[in-house]
Amino acid sequence: SSSLDMLSNATIEAVVYFPSIYGKTYFQAIIHKRQANTNHRNYGLEYRFDGGSNNRLTLLKQGSSIFTNLSANFPTLQWHHLVGTMRQHGSNTDMVIYRNGSIVHSGQATGVLETNSGPLTIGGSFNTSNALVATMIARVGLIRVYNRALSASDVSNNFSAIRGRFQI
Repeated sequence: SSSLDMLSNATIEAVVYFPSIYGKTYFQAIIHKRQANTNHRNYGLEYRFDGGSNNRLTLLKQGSSIFTNLSANFPTLQWHHLVGTMRQHGSNTDMVIYRNGSIVHSGQATGVLETNSGPLTIGGSFNTSNALVATMIARVGLIRVYNRALSASDVSNNFSAIRGRFQI
């Protein structure tokens, strides 16, 4: 749907339950909007676990991304509230990643969000060519996509509203 084409500001919110990751490598999309018939992602929230120092949560938009490293002992077998916000100003975009209501990383990316006719996908695994090849290993309990960048207090309020439901 064209209503999922974010032109300037956006928020991606998800509640995700991660399986045990030790000794395994996962590169998975929680949610992403791709251009049709390509591997180019317009925006998304993804994670990578390799059981070591390259564990990360990535917020991406049209050719740019920010990520936060997750410790090798990142807690699994529990739910996590994950949020990425994008606020565009001119040719730059301020991007923020939250975990369980708190900011874990922020940065600035260049370029603007563009529209495309590709699908919005919830969950998926990528191969080394960046092609979607399988369903996601983790479980998704909630997904929300906003056409605005939520404030830190909005994110905190959303986390407070759902944390009991998911025992976070």
